[in-house]
Amino acid sequence: MKRFALVLAGLSVTALALPMAAWPQEKPPAAPPQAAGAVSEERLAQPAIVEGMLAQSSSEPGFMDSKHVKDLLDQTRFAEYRINDLLTDVHPERWKIPDNTRSSFNAMVEAMHTQMKALHEWRNQFAARPGSAYLGFETYTTIGTILPRLQGVAQIVSKADNASFGAQFYQASDRLYALQQKLGSYLGFLLNNQDSIAHALESNLAACQSQLGQAMQSQKERPKWMRNSAPVRARRTRVKPRPMGSSEKEKKPAAQPPAQKP
Repeated sequence: MKRFALVLAGLSVTALALPMAAWPQEKPPAAPPQAAGAVSEERLAQPAIVEGMLAQSSSEPGFMDSKHVKDLLDQTRFAEYRINDLLTDVHPERWKIPDNTRSSFNAMVEAMHTQMKALHEWRNQFAARPGSAYLGFETYTTIGTILPRLQGVAQIVSKADNASFGAQFYQASDRLYALQQKLGSYLGFLLNNQDSIAHALESNLAACQSQLGQAMQSQKERPKWMRNSAPVRARRTRVKPRPMGSSEKEKKPAAQPPAQKP
């Protein structure tokens, strides 16, 4: 018996001395098989149609990279400097014109200065984000508000001051108009490109939703028909009213003694 105990003790010491790698390790449970019709999780790549649009955008009319857009905005700034330079030589107080005409001219110049300040703000924002169609639209429309006033200034200066001096305002107006047309072409490119990409993404999303709906439809159980049954309603118990003057506890009749046998 002692010999058997010594053998067991030696086996236990040997087992404890073995490294961890010698111990049998449990295998991780295998992943359960995927059910038929299950939807696997995967990352959706960018649609090929969008990649094609981005690659072909450089060949479309009106395309400009950010460097050319900033150069165009700088040219509008130089045109604005030219207009302000011309206005410094205008002195309506020396003209022999009616007072109401002089007042209208001064109001026109003041409004043009206000619009040029707004153009300066929109132009700086658009230069920081040349891919924004909204900022390009605001810059384009602000130039459009300056042009008719500049034409009116050129017309009054030609009549009241000097025709050659008024021609310089006309030239500045033509220059600013040409820059606006280039900006309009680029703005049309931005709107067309963004609209095409948005349409492609919407179409791709609709196709994904359709495929997902078909895959999920196979996993749903068909609806089971059930018979119509009347709704179960709790029964109401009615309590009979007691007559007025009756006591809460009714008196029980007194027990009669048993009849005696003769």
